[in-house]
Amino acid sequence: MKFEEKLKRLEDIVQQMENPKKELGELITLFKEGIVLTKECRTELSGMEKEVKKVMEEVENEASKDDGSDLPF
Repeated sequence: MKFEEKLKRLEDIVQQMENPKKELGELITLFKEGIVLTKECRTELSGMEKEVKKVMEEVENEASKDDGSDLPF
């Protein structure tokens, strides 16, 4: 399941859990699913954050290598 789909499912779970007519067993099942999805989303976000940091470091390294010596003035 894609990240966006997981977020959508989490939204659906929250809406369902807000229904006062849900039975306790159903709520516990939804809660467990929500916990699993939350952990998966956090893991994915952490990976994305590391990737962004890596790209930013590469950009900064390239910028520091460019000392302007190729400029004509």
